[in-house]
Amino acid sequence: MDMQTELSDVMDKLREIRRSLALKSGELAESSKLSLSIKKKEKEIRNLELEIGKLVYEAYKKGHTFDGEVADKCRDVDDTFSELRRLENEKEKLGLDNLDVEVVDAEIPADEDLEISEEENEILRDLGSGSETDL
Repeated sequence: MDMQTELSDVMDKLREIRRSLALKSGELAESSKLSLSIKKKEKEIRNLELEIGKLVYEAYKKGHTFDGEVADKCRDVDDTFSELRRLENEKEKLGLDNLDVEVVDAEIPADEDLEISEEENEILRDLGSGSETDL
């Protein structure tokens, strides 16, 4: 094979690689676009579910009765609001109601117990928290 033929073969292979890369980058762009659209729709669904939940809870608060799990969840919301008010009152009694601390959402499931090490308990005691189990 002469040099001209080899060069031509190399150029053909480079063109094929370029076409393949263009196709792959287009597929990657399309995949990214679809992934973004999917995430947006998932977020939209979560927001709609939250809106439905708020509407159901508002209906419950206005006296509409629900059975089973819906009623249980509405009572859970009531209990959680009561606990929130209790904590806010406790903070106010301590004179800390004007002190705000930015809390980063760590996405800890509400039903998951937090384990506090002995060292962390000791730090809390040193800070004068008075309660090791409130966290």
